[in-house]
Amino acid sequence: MTVTDKPVIDFDHWSPQYRANWQQIAAEFHATGHPLAWSPHHDGFWVLADWAAVQHVASDWETFT
Repeated sequence: MTVTDKPVIDFDHWSPQYRANWQQIAAEFHATGHPLAWSPHHDGFWVLADWAAVQHVASDWETFT
């Protein structure tokens, strides 16, 4: 995956909606089939859904910096 074809999700871990519905939001993210996605909130950040995605990002710092 390159940065240009990244899936984008509406994910704001500081929002009241996330605090109240974090389990549902996490389940919906996992259901997308994308273990790695970009959130535009808070100047943008990567959201990782599983250990394989963490390993991928950690081993490709040039893409994910």
